[in-house]
Amino acid sequence: MVETEMMNAEELDASASWFVSLAASLLGTTSENYIQHKGICIEMIHLLVSCTSKVAYNSGAVGLWNSLYTLSRVYPENTDYRNRKLSRPLHEWVPLREWARLYRLEDVKMAWNVPNEKGKAVIQELLKKFFFPVMDMVRTTHVDRETMKKSFTIMSAVLTGGATCFSLPPSPLFQCPNSMLPWFNANIPNSAVFKLDMRHPSGKNVREMLADLIEETINRAETSERDLSQVLVTICSMLHYLIHTNYIDSSELASAVETQSEIFTYMTDPVHKMYPIYVYESMAYVCHMVRAAAQTELFLVFAEYTLAREAVLDNLIAALTSENTNKAKIRGALNVISKSKLAVSSSTPARIKLWRSLLEMKDVDVPSILEVYEEIGTQIGQMQKPALKHHKCKTLTEFCEKMFTKLQKAGEWSKFKSQNSIELTRKMQEQKRKNNKKAILLGNTIFCEIIDEIVWMHKGRRIDLAYFR
Repeated sequence: MVETEMMNAEELDASASWFVSLAASLLGTTSENYIQHKGICIEMIHLLVSCTSKVAYNSGAVGLWNSLYTLSRVYPENTDYRNRKLSRPLHEWVPLREWARLYRLEDVKMAWNVPNEKGKAVIQELLKKFFFPVMDMVRTTHVDRETMKKSFTIMSAVLTGGATCFSLPPSPLFQCPNSMLPWFNANIPNSAVFKLDMRHPSGKNVREMLADLIEETINRAETSERDLSQVLVTICSMLHYLIHTNYIDSSELASAVETQSEIFTYMTDPVHKMYPIYVYESMAYVCHMVRAAAQTELFLVFAEYTLAREAVLDNLIAALTSENTNKAKIRGALNVISKSKLAVSSSTPARIKLWRSLLEMKDVDVPSILEVYEEIGTQIGQMQKPALKHHKCKTLTEFCEKMFTKLQKAGEWSKFKSQNSIELTRKMQEQKRKNNKKAILLGNTIFCEIIDEIVWMHKGRRIDLAYFR
């Protein structure tokens, strides 16, 4: 009875909170303990994630993250060495002497945690009990807001902690237009990563299913009268790991997300005119923080995948020039363009396309939009001419030709086996330079139009800007 009341309580009393904190600390154990005491660990996680209290199910999610991380990752591990030291009697080992001892670097032996088949079996059991049922429930059932927040907290813990357990879906290699070199092969084995291919019971790829689920949830949040800001922030923290391939430490966003979740307040009813001003301010603050979290994740993707910036270009242009757009969408699109420097650091055709849309956009006279518009204009005005490349340097060309003859021309390099392949490549580069010159001339014309537009706005709207400021 007490257990049932505790699980259904939104706020825990002092004794229950103490036991929850104790359980969360115990779940931060090693992979050996998860394998050896699997039943107790799974029961503790199940008890915590079944609670209604946010403190309790967050502690269960942390335990779930730690279990999947320790069972699936290769990382330095020193607990076994420390335990063997502490278990020795004091007449054999005095801690003070050990702490004062000077070690040489060559005498230090690093211990590593390496996943094994027993750990893989525990991972499968954890996913079948906590992950797949939650994902299926959110996908097939219209759950309430609190259940959705709890479900995405659990799914985020599983995805970030067990990132190496889910393989990326197959995709063709992208041909980069800026280089003649073969694209990096992501399938090269990495001995420091233990990769698994855990799939949904239906056999589908988990990452693809999560992407579809996130898209459905975002569409629901856009039309829902209830505030789902906390769910959207959790989704933002998941997106980075949904496409990430380097398997970095999954805790790098944990502190940021934890700080954000503490300052969010949510409203249960839609805004109407009778609300006092502080309600409007709170709602605007929540929307701003969700937008900031989404932009942060987007810029992380841009920083790692350079080609991803131009992939969203058409969506940004549509937000600027569409008849159905609004001022909020225009400002959001301009912020993305400004902070990611799309107007100056993308390819020449993309820049020209974007510059045209900047000239055709509406509502430029709105002060909040004009401010970002001027920032983009300043970035364009500060563009510098590219440095002169040494295409005609004979010494460099001869050296490159000697190096090229020694290269093993296999795989992607097999097309360069022909003797005239270098000459054909030079002709292609020469044609590309001619096309770039034409594009630069066109870009300069549009650039001048943008500068004229900004100057005209400064002269014609100086009174309006002074009024709003």
